[in-house]
Amino acid sequence: MTSARQRSSLLALVTLATLGHLITGSLALQGVGILALVIYLVSLQGQLSRMALGLLAVAALFTLLALWHVESPGMLLFESAGRFAFFATFLVALSLLRLPAYRSRLVRRCGVAMLLQPPGRRYPILSAGSALFGIILNIGVLNLFAGMIEKSNTLEAAQGRAWVQNARQRRMMLALLRGFSLAPLISPMGIGVAVVLSNLPELRWLDLAPFVLGAALVIFLVAGAWIT
Repeated sequence: MTSARQRSSLLALVTLATLGHLITGSLALQGVGILALVIYLVSLQGQLSRMALGLLAVAALFTLLALWHVESPGMLLFESAGRFAFFATFLVALSLLRLPAYRSRLVRRCGVAMLLQPPGRRYPILSAGSALFGIILNIGVLNLFAGMIEKSNTLEAAQGRAWVQNARQRRMMLALLRGFSLAPLISPMGIGVAVVLSNLPELRWLDLAPFVLGAALVIFLVAGAWIT
């Protein structure tokens, strides 16, 4: 088995063990997930960038400081590692959303159709789509749409002109990010809206809707006018 397959197997084990722990509450499964994640990180030795190594070093430093100030460092370390494994599982789940963009013929055709649109229409289509899908998929829409853009924005589609490909990539990614930034504003399930509604029981989503939708529309139009 190649090293890449071994790492994939370790991530799969982390995911399954973490999900099993969430369902059953088994600490043994949580421990298996943590151990698999540690082995996975060790297997990446020599392949991490300087920024990644720096972030790991800072995280390790703050971890040691936190453990030094608590009465039961072992329990805290185990619980923190479990949350780390959960976050890794979350990222694995997000990466799975890229598979439809690479394997689905329909998604590929949608990406090509967007590429063939003039910039003035391409921006609102992609922004509105990422905002609406963001309500359902949350941050997962970034992986899904980014995969669709990457798959369809080829050098062949740009007729061999690298500068056209780069310009399309930049504009489409900007449209994706700006559209996604509207999702927490317009979604009734967004955390910002949830915090406001929970602290003001007399306020309803229908009362907020004209203001948040109006603000989202203004942001959408201003950003669209700027990029085109």
